Amino acid sequence: MLAILALPVVTAVLALGYLKVLVTLLLPTVGQVLAGPLSWVADAMLGLVSHASTWPAAAVPLATPPSVAWVGATLLATLGLLHVGAARSRALPAVALVVCVAWLVIDERSVRLNLPGVRDDASALRLNMFAVGDGSCFLLRIDDGARPFMTAGDTGQTIMFDCGSQAYLDVGFKSIAPALGELGVRRIDTLILSHADLDHFSGVMDVMDHVPVGRILAPPQLLAEARDAERGTTHHLIESLRRRGYTVQAIAQGWAERCADAQLDVLWPPADYEAKRANDTSIVLSVTVAGRRVLLNGDIQQDAIAALLDSGVTLKADVTDLPHHGSFVADSPRWFEAVQPMIALQSSGPGRLHNDQWREVIDASRAVRLITDRHGMVEVAIGRDGEVAWSTFKGHLGEFREIGRAH
Repeated sequence: MLAILALPVVTAVLALGYLKVLVTLLLPTVGQVLAGPLSWVADAMLGLVSHASTWPAAAVPLATPPSVAWVGATLLATLGLLHVGAARSRALPAVALVVCVAWLVIDERSVRLNLPGVRDDASALRLNMFAVGDGSCFLLRIDDGARPFMTAGDTGQTIMFDCGSQAYLDVGFKSIAPALGELGVRRIDTLILSHADLDHFSGVMDVMDHVPVGRILAPPQLLAEARDAERGTTHHLIESLRRRGYTVQAIAQGWAERCADAQLDVLWPPADYEAKRANDTSIVLSVTVAGRRVLLNGDIQQDAIAALLDSGVTLKADVTDLPHHGSFVADSPRWFEAVQPMIALQSSGPGRLHNDQWREVIDASRAVRLITDRHGMVEVAIGRDGEVAWSTFKGHLGEFREIGRAH
């Protein structure tokens, strides 16, 4: 229906565009006159598409991209049915069309995103680490136990921790937003920005163009940098959010909240902490659910890690990411010993693995390390009984490979 509504406008844009090209070659001055109407019609088309994208059922996500073989088989079947239908029944071609469309849009999401180790209806939390190269984007979908957990938005709460990449500045539009659509995420209840670093928030605005966001949380140090460095990227981000009507809430060490069936706690940084590097002001978020604990650490480095260890706070966690995309500092072994994770996640590109100092530390433990550069997107599921399962996704989300599970 949307395509039909847009057809007259698209036709006008194409007609005016070709006419302008032709006229400009012959009469450049007259060609410039056509630029105004062409711009107006193009803006009208973009406005129509933008407004229509907010309508219910404006887009129908495909379960999987159709293969060449599928397209060929469908075409042959359709042509055959049309040929038979033309001779015997006028209704048969319509039936053939309905069958082909239904076949294309059948939603297999509940099958292909259901980890073998932890059923959807038994999940307390699902954590996705998106493959964004040297950058960070984690998604937590927390069930509230009200009814079987299927997709974010049906029940529970959805939290995104960071959204950016150093290598791919269009990661929000080209990677994260489509992945959210595949996962069935229709809303992000809470967006947490760990610290003032572009590779942790470069995709925020693009994702917000596709998925509504409830609230935005960040450490006070990020807001201070946005205020003090008016020409910086952090200032631009906060101003862009302000123009959209958001007031970013500052959270620091001691902040705690019950979120569906999970307990959220911020372990770092203190509100008045002054760091030599913005990385050490990163939020360290603890998520406890079903007797398991997940730790997300942003880009904390030596100073913050040493301060956390010396503070006496309990860091023991079942699942953690390696701070700063797997960078290794003097106190990294001591930090890893304090955390004692079952699963260590690393969001990084290939450069971080050339001098892999983590290998010896992790090999000496029983932890499983999952790296986006090697495994693609990673999903960790925590069952209501505490069972943990993890899968990796290379290529399309339907192509998952279970790595393992543990109790």
